[in-house]
Amino acid sequence: MSGAKTNMSLLKDGLQALLEKLRGSPSELKEFQKETAVHLLAGQNVILTAPTGAGKTWAALLPFLYSREKGALFTDRLIYALPLRSLASDLFRSTKEACSKVGFNDIEVTLQTGDNCNDSFFKGDIIFTTIDQLLSGYLNIPLSLPLKLSNINAGASLGSLIVFDEVHLLEPGRSLATVLEMVDRLHKYAIFLMMTATLSREAIDILGEQLKATKVMVEKEDLSKLPSHADKERRYRWTGESLSAEAVLNTHDKGRSIVVCNTVTNAQFMYEEIMQKKDGSTNVFLLHSRFFPEDRRKQEEKLSKFFGPHANETDAILVATQAIEAGLDISADNLHTVLCPANALIQRAGRCARYAGLRGRGTVWIYDLEKNQSGMEKLGPYRERGNASLIVATREAFKTLEEKILNFPEEQKLVNEVHETTEKLILTEDVIPSLSKRREQVNTALRHGDRSSISELIRDVDSVNIFIHDNPVSIDFNEPWQYLSLPRVSLWSLKHFFGSPSDRWIAQVPTKEPIEDDEPGIRLNWKTVSSIEEMYSSWLICLHPSIAAYKKDRGLILGQDGEPVQHPLRPKREMTFQPEYFCETFIQHAVAVIKQCCFQENRYRRTAQQLEKNLALPEGMVEHLARIVAALHDTGKLGVRWQKAIRSWQNDRDPLNPVFCTGQPLAHSTYSYRTDYFLSKDKKYDKGPHACEGAYAVANALNALLEVFSGQLSADVVSGVAVAACSAIARHHGGRTSRLSEFKLIEEACRYLNPALLKAGIVFELRKSQINHNPKRRDIDNFAMELINEENSDDAPFIPLYWFLVRRLRLADQAAMACQKGGEIIVNCNKSS
Repeated sequence: MSGAKTNMSLLKDGLQALLEKLRGSPSELKEFQKETAVHLLAGQNVILTAPTGAGKTWAALLPFLYSREKGALFTDRLIYALPLRSLASDLFRSTKEACSKVGFNDIEVTLQTGDNCNDSFFKGDIIFTTIDQLLSGYLNIPLSLPLKLSNINAGASLGSLIVFDEVHLLEPGRSLATVLEMVDRLHKYAIFLMMTATLSREAIDILGEQLKATKVMVEKEDLSKLPSHADKERRYRWTGESLSAEAVLNTHDKGRSIVVCNTVTNAQFMYEEIMQKKDGSTNVFLLHSRFFPEDRRKQEEKLSKFFGPHANETDAILVATQAIEAGLDISADNLHTVLCPANALIQRAGRCARYAGLRGRGTVWIYDLEKNQSGMEKLGPYRERGNASLIVATREAFKTLEEKILNFPEEQKLVNEVHETTEKLILTEDVIPSLSKRREQVNTALRHGDRSSISELIRDVDSVNIFIHDNPVSIDFNEPWQYLSLPRVSLWSLKHFFGSPSDRWIAQVPTKEPIEDDEPGIRLNWKTVSSIEEMYSSWLICLHPSIAAYKKDRGLILGQDGEPVQHPLRPKREMTFQPEYFCETFIQHAVAVIKQCCFQENRYRRTAQQLEKNLALPEGMVEHLARIVAALHDTGKLGVRWQKAIRSWQNDRDPLNPVFCTGQPLAHSTYSYRTDYFLSKDKKYDKGPHACEGAYAVANALNALLEVFSGQLSADVVSGVAVAACSAIARHHGGRTSRLSEFKLIEEACRYLNPALLKAGIVFELRKSQINHNPKRRDIDNFAMELINEENSDDAPFIPLYWFLVRRLRLADQAAMACQKGGEIIVNCNKSS
């Protein structure tokens, strides 16, 4: 017992010292941070409940950084997923800065979001990303990669500490259910930390049981020690009135005010009203989802000096939508919000009295919903089933407060009163009972890669791209224009324009067939629509400037006369795959890929351990598998047709190349996309495919290899491992490649395969009889059934191994191509029988 206490004391002291180094100032390790770290370091899942500004992020980062500091094997990486891009960007910057202070120069901190694709393959040590990015990669339908690269990122989740922050914002029937399915599938391969501020106690208890997670909550003692909470005075006032510019300005007093509306239209209206009635010196800002990214970024940057943690200017009013509930580190003295469900309202209140000292005092003003002409309340984004009753319950809860100051436990109690019954019903009667069905849906997505699965399994973004112009035919849509995004339901606000007599068209949509001519690229044919219904399903809508405007400080404004908009261009990204090759022999390339595979080894130590443990494989076997796959992955390139075509090209393109002159089989030829693309399309240079052909060729050899290296394994395990390895080879150029073509290997294929295996550290001599080629029609037709099948329960235990092997192979292949140095040229290879 005394030894355990000593170890715990040493851990606490170590975490305390590391926290101070990271923050660069005296900092006290909170009990909840220590408790979270202890459970995570013990390999346990955790659900952490803590208020905004309490230090949840450090609770997630400390165990990972502590283990790296001590050289202990904890997890291979930390993936920190958030619901909003802005949050991910902020945490990325602060964490990168903190790590550089401490000297963690070997820890790569990366950011991967829709508009910051700096780590598309999740190769960092600490990766900040969005929940959409993480889940889409898990489903093998990555949002920021083409489908041919779709099978690389799922393997990044293995051996990781995966953090889901702001988990209360996940849609129960979509992303939350998929997260629960992911935790269930990967519970033997990853550690999960869920963090929230406003989930009800009932929901936390249910999720804790489902996830087999330890529950950690911030206690009153910790709250009293938090500078931002010790002296906090956040007062809630129910007004019983509708929100108005006068109400905002009457309490502003040249301080800091934030106004939160439930819809963009209402926010724009309130902004205009305040601008008209404000004192001349007051700064007024508007923030919502209908800005071009650069204009929104500039708006957010301006907010920092008025509302940020180090703000030194006042007399500012921010009008925003619910997007700021979990997106910006800002705080106001007065926060005015339209009524919404209690959990969302508490989230909004987190942008009031957020900081220590004088800025820890403020008032949250709550306004009732407006009503339409029929007397019905305008619920806006909360019109979906179940939210109306939550609105009623929230209204009643805040009516009784009578200007009361609430601390975090009291805010949690209020959330529990309003939400626990509803959240319990949703979880126990809908989400959890349907998890077996969600597993089937996820398996279908993994198998088939239909991008429509994203709206069903992650988030239903039913939005349409908007372009504002009076002559769309004149626009070159080959350019990467930035479109404005609009929820389709908002199109109905334009309905009255279609009933008005006018010589101008209101909206146009592209037809399905592009204009046919001899010019390359895209030219869209446009048609005028006469109703909302006619344009509702289009992917792109061009609105006439007479009914839509855009202003840098107001964003997209529907129903207002404007000018044609100069849409900015998206930043041009470099191609993920640069088709620029140097002549390289088969063995050179195999050796180069093996070397890169070896360089990766330390980044996958925990994953390899877990695979061996869960599949009962001998120690070191998983790393051997990764090298075997690297050595054999391009076997299909030893095909007769393949070699004839590539040698024909090389002979015509660069016949005196010294590598070519060795006479050895080639893996790559001299090629530049800029100069050779059209020339290479000549049929005599058509090499045909090689990935599935290579997998078919070495299938029997892999089984023989596995039997030698793991004679104690059952036949089922040997078969499953072989399927995973073959699938990695078959799909090292496409996420779901499964079509086998007719092919014949060169006579001396083994002469080049065996040196590759030897370079991989595998002492095993392949014989000609162990290599397959000349597939029969039956083999070709049935080949897809021989690969990993996510919808087949027998393959389920081996899916993580396949993800691991294909990730290792494809990243090693990419790295080898980037280096373009290869291994040494082996001229005199020993012949094999």
